[in-house]
Amino acid sequence: MLNEELAKIGMDMDEEKFINIPAYTLDSFDKLAENGCFIIDVKNPRSSTWKTGQDFLFALPDQRLNLENWGHVIDHLLTDIAKIAYYNIELNDDSWNLAIVKNEKSHDPQQPQYEVRYFGFDFSSKCSLREIPTMKPLADAPLLQEVKEYLRPILSHLITQIFYYEFHDTANEVNILRFKEDLIERCVKEARSKIQEMVLTSSPI
Repeated sequence: MLNEELAKIGMDMDEEKFINIPAYTLDSFDKLAENGCFIIDVKNPRSSTWKTGQDFLFALPDQRLNLENWGHVIDHLLTDIAKIAYYNIELNDDSWNLAIVKNEKSHDPQQPQYEVRYFGFDFSSKCSLREIPTMKPLADAPLLQEVKEYLRPILSHLITQIFYYEFHDTANEVNILRFKEDLIERCVKEARSKIQEMVLTSSPI
């Protein structure tokens, strides 16, 4: 369907009935963590392998309050979200998760050692049926503008989750909240720019 990892899973429904259903296969969060990929499970924080008060994106606290330092950390996340918007894929409550990935290219201990990626492993909804995305890029100008506007609440939600883990007890202090709003504003502009580039070149970044 949407992923090469889709597999056919067999299930015994009862003694006389056996069915095969399509399902995604994925390593456990703990197994992913062993390979340098830590999950923030927004809906079920206890299953997160990126821990509050223990794990941080930045080696030094002062690095967190410099907008420029966040560029390399969240650039891939912005690209992920821009692609999702470009293909008009709907996100729901069960798909607001993040992956913190070890940056293998960073050898300077004074620089961020991790990158944030989108981790939409669960596109289900318990309240309504989900449609399979058409995977056709946006072409209609009004719809494109609408999608660009929808970036703000998505990125605001995701950045808020990142800040909860990065700043934890101080996440609601006035200076941190102001800094977060500045970062969200920058992220929205950059994500819109990425979408515009994809539209102009008719291909994802």
